[in-house]
Order: sequence, then C-alpha cells, then structure tokens
Amino acid sequence: MGAKQLSPILSQMAREGPYAFKFQGLTLWLVTKNADAQAAIDGMNPNCPRYEAHATLHYNTGTDEAAARQKFSKLRERLRGQGPLDLKCGPPEYWGDHPPYDMRAIGLTHERSAELDSLHATAAAIFGLGPSSSTPTPHTSLVYDWLGAPAVNQDVVDEIRARWPALGGSVRFEGLALVDMRDAAVGEWKVLDRIDFETTA
Repeated sequence: MGAKQLSPILSQMAREGPYAFKFQGLTLWLVTKNADAQAAIDGMNPNCPRYEAHATLHYNTGTDEAAARQKFSKLRERLRGQGPLDLKCGPPEYWGDHPPYDMRAIGLTHERSAELDSLHATAAAIFGLGPSSSTPTPHTSLVYDWLGAPAVNQDVVDEIRARWPALGGSVRFEGLALVDMRDAAVGEWKVLDRIDFETTA
C-alpha cells in the first residue's frame, strides 16, 4: 500500500479520531445475557468503550424521546406473554469495512425467523414506521474499530472462536430495549427503558 493510499486513513485518525461516524436516533435493541458474546465484547475491544450485547430490531425510529417512551410503553403491553427469542447464527465472522458507518467490524449474523419478523412488524406498527420499513439481516456486533483498522482482521475472528468455542449456533435474546443513539459514537449509547421477555420454569 503506497503513501497515497494510507494518507486518507491517517488523515481521518488525526482529524476525527477512531470513530468519525455518529449513530442516529432512538433505536430498539434485542438484548441478550449470552455470557460468551458479552465476554468477547468486553475482551476484544481495546479501542472503544464497552457496550451491551444486542441485535438491532429497528435503527433510528426518530428523535422525539417523549413520544418514543410512550410508544415503547404501548409496545410493552402488546408484548405481554412474549418469550425469549432464540436466533440461529453461524460462528463469529469478519465483516470488514462498512461505509457509510466508517468502521470495521466482527460479529454474528443471525437467521431470520417468523417470530422475529412478527416482532419487527409489531414494533414498526406501534412506532409508525410503516409496513415498508426495512428489515436488515439481524446481527450482533462483537468488535468495532475505525474504517480500515489493521487490528481488526481474520486473526481476531480466529482468536474469538478459540476463546469462546460455544459462541455461535444460537443466541437467546431475553428482552427489548429503547436506546438513545442520538449523535452518539460506539459505547456512548444510553438504555432509556427495557422490556424483559417472560420465561417459563
């Protein structure tokens, strides 16, 4: 890689620090108590603050916090009786760079399911996102770093797989959270409210 190729990355680091991208809006997360996922996040992110293991259900539902809290309360009523959500996934994988998010990432890609799609549609209806709101591939990010970061690579994936061999296969999500991501970098996110899914003995 020549100097001309390196200079944009170096310039970005000097000008804006490791994360140029700021997340937007009030967002809905599926949250998990999966110990391996949290341990990987806590142990493999030396360049960013720690954050709660999750998969995004809806990103950027808007910026009006009072309205979002009211809608989240209505969603809580609609989800009475909702049990934990088990989402199948493969092992940790290297995703590489993700423009326009200005970051490089490693994580788990989950399979879609009828139960997940139903939950997504229910939340979309209550938050006024409409039936056409996008349903991206559900995923759980384990490692974030700046766009082009050489420290995030397949070797890190291999280490995660070796240290947490049970990670992958399936992840159970035990709840839903309303998260403030307004103008926030990785790890600056704030959980405003949460719903714990019901479990049976």
